[in-house]
Amino acid sequence: MSRKSDIGEEEPPQPEGEEPPNEEPPTAASHRSTGQERFLWRKKAFETPDHTFKGERVQPPDELPTPLQYFRRFITDEMLVAMMEQTNLYSVQTSATHKNVQTSVKELEILIGMYLRMGLCQLPGNRVYWENDTRIGMVADNMSRDRFQTLLTSLHFTDNEAPSNRQKGDKCWKIRPWLDM
Repeated sequence: MSRKSDIGEEEPPQPEGEEPPNEEPPTAASHRSTGQERFLWRKKAFETPDHTFKGERVQPPDELPTPLQYFRRFITDEMLVAMMEQTNLYSVQTSATHKNVQTSVKELEILIGMYLRMGLCQLPGNRVYWENDTRIGMVADNMSRDRFQTLLTSLHFTDNEAPSNRQKGDKCWKIRPWLDM
């Protein structure tokens, strides 16, 4: 005897004396006794869900913000001034000759822009952006390789000299001043 599946196709006949497969999902008790789950797969017509947007239509802005305007939404002048002060302080504290890197807010903006650009065009190392064969003008034309490396190694957001016990317990204490601005 043959049966029809959900979409109307005939299933193969069962041999005599055998029960048709159980169409009910197995119970929790049967899962424990057999140790394996059994599934009965049935063919069924696919129903496409309705994905029609039901919200109100919003017109795009007439003019999109520039990359610098997006940058300014997240990085304020106050943040850059604090980063400049701490970077200059750290360079004096760690240099054997107590030499200050004497960076400026403008130079730090350029450094951050270069670093963001490097993320878009990834090369195996920072120095590769200045090499003749792999030179990326948007990076190499804005700052020398050595100055970039010096600033990157001196970049700081807080004073390392005297961290408080509260700061030591905070995993983000080195950038906390920036996060709190």
